Amino acid sequence: MARIYLKDGRIRQLVNQRLIPLFFWSGSINNLSEALNKQLKNKGIADSIYPNRLHSLFSDDGTRALNEATVSLIEKAAEAVLSSENGELAEKSNEFYGRLRSDILNRWQLTRTSKTAVHDISEAMSAPPAVVRYVLEQAGQLKESSEGMRLVEEQVDGAVSHRESPHDSAKPDWSFQDVAVGRCVDALTSSTGRKVGLVLPTGAGKTRVALRIALQLLNRDSKTGSKVVWVTHRVNLRTQAHRELQKMSTEDVGGVPGDGEAFALLTKRIEFIMVSQLAERLADSSSQPLLVIVDEAHHAAAASYQPIFDTQYPLAGLFLTATPSRTDALPIGVDEIAYTITYRELAQRRVILIPEFEDFPVENFDWSEESLKDLADHIISRAAAEYTKILVLAPRISRVEEFYQALIDRLAAEPGHPLSADDVGFVHSDGNSLGPDYSTEEFLEHFTVKPRAIYVSAQILLEGFDDPQINTVVITYPSSSLILMMQAAGRCVRYAPGKTANYVVQARNDQLAYHFDQRWLYQEISDYVRPQLFDADYADLVELRGKVREELERYNVSAGVREKLLGGLLEVSPGETCRLFLFGLPYFGAQEEFPEKARWGAFLEKADNTEAFRHLFNSFCSLGADQSDPTLFLDARGGKFGVRKEFSEGSDYRLYTDMLIATHFARNEVYGDGAKSSHGASRPYVPNGATTWLKYVTFSYRPTVPVELRAFLEDCHNREQIVAKYMRDRRAHSKVVKVRLPLGGYEAYLFDEAQSDSFECLVDNARTSLKEAQPSEQFAALAAHLSQASPSGLPLTIILRVERFLSEEDHKRFVFDLRPHQPRADNSEGSNNTSSQGITGN
Repeated sequence: MARIYLKDGRIRQLVNQRLIPLFFWSGSINNLSEALNKQLKNKGIADSIYPNRLHSLFSDDGTRALNEATVSLIEKAAEAVLSSENGELAEKSNEFYGRLRSDILNRWQLTRTSKTAVHDISEAMSAPPAVVRYVLEQAGQLKESSEGMRLVEEQVDGAVSHRESPHDSAKPDWSFQDVAVGRCVDALTSSTGRKVGLVLPTGAGKTRVALRIALQLLNRDSKTGSKVVWVTHRVNLRTQAHRELQKMSTEDVGGVPGDGEAFALLTKRIEFIMVSQLAERLADSSSQPLLVIVDEAHHAAAASYQPIFDTQYPLAGLFLTATPSRTDALPIGVDEIAYTITYRELAQRRVILIPEFEDFPVENFDWSEESLKDLADHIISRAAAEYTKILVLAPRISRVEEFYQALIDRLAAEPGHPLSADDVGFVHSDGNSLGPDYSTEEFLEHFTVKPRAIYVSAQILLEGFDDPQINTVVITYPSSSLILMMQAAGRCVRYAPGKTANYVVQARNDQLAYHFDQRWLYQEISDYVRPQLFDADYADLVELRGKVREELERYNVSAGVREKLLGGLLEVSPGETCRLFLFGLPYFGAQEEFPEKARWGAFLEKADNTEAFRHLFNSFCSLGADQSDPTLFLDARGGKFGVRKEFSEGSDYRLYTDMLIATHFARNEVYGDGAKSSHGASRPYVPNGATTWLKYVTFSYRPTVPVELRAFLEDCHNREQIVAKYMRDRRAHSKVVKVRLPLGGYEAYLFDEAQSDSFECLVDNARTSLKEAQPSEQFAALAAHLSQASPSGLPLTIILRVERFLSEEDHKRFVFDLRPHQPRADNSEGSNNTSSQGITGN
């Protein structure tokens, strides 16, 4: 049967003219699916329209396709709904559209208005990409052309400027850095002494992001003598951070003064020290740092970093790394990972390039003379074309010069090669090929400016070395350390003008491909069987419940398990992180129908069961996950957590058993021939990628501050305290009022419902008392009124300056009503959940 791609005009018309208006009317994709199926049933049509098929249509992904019969069925059902609900539909659609439109446009203006921003907004709002795109088109922000979506030209100061085009592949989208800065600042200021992790892969600009965080915190701090301490274990890392700070002084850095002198004063408050100086620096309690930044923080479990955790005063810490896991599995000491992003996401934003992984056949890594010649021949031959700038990583210092000489000898045998002997160099801790008069830094400066070259080194260049022109890394040793392998591969991923491809030449290490697609699992579950990872934010428990419910329905989780898990959500505290572990059940249908028809089990990981869940899953994986019947394992390990034999649907024992069986199948799929077995042949497994059996969704509490409130508080000296208090309980507050300070600027006050009523009563009564007074008598009349007034619960400052709020214009200017921005009340199953875009994907 013919399949129709989403970019086809017929699909575009169906989505834009029928399904999106129906989405606004129904409020969610699940509700829309029910309405469509109801009309089909009324017409005597037995077929059903699965929510997953609607998710596909709303994805705006032109590479997806549906079969023609499904499209025809949806067209018929949509037309029937539009005909039967015509009167009510328009009113409800307009109401929901208006609410969404305001939020989408506000978020759009805060982004760099690129195509990726459409998907960022979609994820943040849990609204389908097609809906976000449609709203922006209707608002004149986007246009559809024969080439696809493009951004609208806009007038700026009389000249036409062009927003970033998604087709302009020369420009990376760095807007994720703004999100990273915001989340880390919020996490660091949420309580005193907070230890926060920032995980940004090589090439994502983690040094710049960390410096922006430091500058913002310094700019907000009222104590001008406070400092941020940047600590590292390598001199070249310290030098790199200091140079980045100097470079930022000539650029526009968000959240800090643009004035050169003011910016310079902030930069002087950042100290760069070595870890050997850390204990002495932190021992002086009279000079407490505002923040300590730990560069390459996967080293932070070492004893030399312990002074950070032993201070006699609360010390905030930002732990900066591309690879938060350690080979010894020790924690690096963070309370939370505030922000992380994957290599795959960075590639989609054109910030980095995902490398091609190439095998170099070698019997062993002893590197005989013959195999060394073969490697040199491979490198020099490819260096004439696609390998433009190469980093060769030797297994140890003693072999660096040996590899270097093999390359020099091979290059000499090929006259006319683009490289000369001067373009090949080596560097290690004992010296470099330029001679004893050159330091490592001078060697790197010499070779970094070369457009084509070959470096040979050991592990000295794995941290803090930045030459974006490198497009090939050759790894000549096996390693059990995934961190070292990821650092090595990361040397060639950085974006550079004209760089279109990059390569990692190595002995096969399949885990690298998986970790280029997935984020790091820091102190969570084992990644041995490569679960597929997803992250989602929620602003309140109502939204969390809606998102979890939608995922359970999306993955065809049985009604009994759904009921148990949704009940368990009632025990989740506001602000708590919880996780949904989805595990596949046997499926033997057609592979193309797997996303819609496969059934899944689910386990809700929350504070009261996380220890049991992680112990059982991680222990099973550490034993190789090779038991097809895990009941003996579960009987032996589950007892101490209260997991007893009980096979009823939804029981912990049944859930753990099914979960571990799926883990065993995942192990066979990843490491054996499970993808070809009867249990795996129907599943869409991609070699070296994530397993199709396990999905791990993390729901993090990240309430958003209304854009309008941020703008209202912008000129208030206490804006951060007001925002923090508001975010702790958004339902408890009704108004924010600000008054002008004598020397400029404003001070804000947050009112609860009773204070808001008292304030409005004070204003109304004051207005009434002045209505009959002549202008010359108004001050006296107001003073007389206030002497008799007895407003309760209001600051004296507000009472004495009530005249600032009496005119309609001033009331609008200095009073902000929070009630339209409060979270919805939880009416559980009866709530009209507007969360309509699934978090995960099959």
